[in-house]
Amino acid sequence: MIILKGTKQEMASAGQVSSQVELREVYLTNLQAWNRFDQLPDRDQPIKVKYSNPAGVHEITASNMLLIRSAIVVTGIIDDGDEEITPEREQELMVLRIEVEFSAEFDMPPGEIPKEIREIGLKAFAKLNGPYICMPYLRQEITNLAGHMKLSLPPLPTLKIQPEREEETKQLANSDSQLEEE
Repeated sequence: MIILKGTKQEMASAGQVSSQVELREVYLTNLQAWNRFDQLPDRDQPIKVKYSNPAGVHEITASNMLLIRSAIVVTGIIDDGDEEITPEREQELMVLRIEVEFSAEFDMPPGEIPKEIREIGLKAFAKLNGPYICMPYLRQEITNLAGHMKLSLPPLPTLKIQPEREEETKQLANSDSQLEEE
């Protein structure tokens, strides 16, 4: 399960945006895939499959539409038995990479967008709701592509949106203030 966490303020702001926008369309914006299975010494060799967290980014278009992009990356590496693999070693062992990105367009209400919504709400909506809205499309595209590649991938994890615990929020705030001091 992939867990998308947001502060109470982010969740409330995302909810405000959600009640004011209307989904217009969702479409594929990027699809990249490659495999190096021909380089495997044994085609039945076990492969570890990892899914990245879907990231959501947003922008307001010139025609006052909210555009959210959400992507997920699937990687497959040869299972050599090591629990800890360095990034360099992971690149050597990688035999599969699938990157899929979908965009969702939303109609915005007419008029000026309040400052709080512009600064917090849209970012929170993209972070929490964007991946959630795009996930069925991402899942379908990855499953379809894996089928064409004759791969049997484990199911794409489900998404869950949950509030950050207060301790996590405090730790993030402390680490941010420490970074600003340095």
